[in-house]
Amino acid sequence: MTTKGERYRRLSVLERAIAERGWSLQLKRAIAAEFGVTTRTVDRYKADLIDVYREELEGEPLEARRAEFIGRLRGHQRTCLTTGRMGPLAAMLALESRITGTDTPPQSRVEDQMGALTRQQLLEELADDLSSEEVERLRKLKGGA
Repeated sequence: MTTKGERYRRLSVLERAIAERGWSLQLKRAIAAEFGVTTRTVDRYKADLIDVYREELEGEPLEARRAEFIGRLRGHQRTCLTTGRMGPLAAMLALESRITGTDTPPQSRVEDQMGALTRQQLLEELADDLSSEEVERLRKLKGGA
């Protein structure tokens, strides 16, 4: 059983290795050998890293995360082209997209925020938008006439 401090150290080593070399099966095997654990354990460490990153990104708008992701993607591409090692690129992209939430399709934007309005705010919005005839029709509908 590893101590909490040792676990944090291992997560730090894994984070640094991924940043330097990209994610690959070879890296997973090398880290497992270095730590004296199975590759499954390394997968759990990687999942923990993803959770930590997601927590750090909480509250940050998805559009901003997507833009940063594109910037990192371009950096990974340049590195792969420079080193001639294309293998880790796809794994890094999948990893980063899961972390940033860019692996899910963007939700359609809702311009109208009616669901967030209080009853009073809704009435004020309707009063601004409806004609007197429409207000009268609503009054009749409310009265059942």
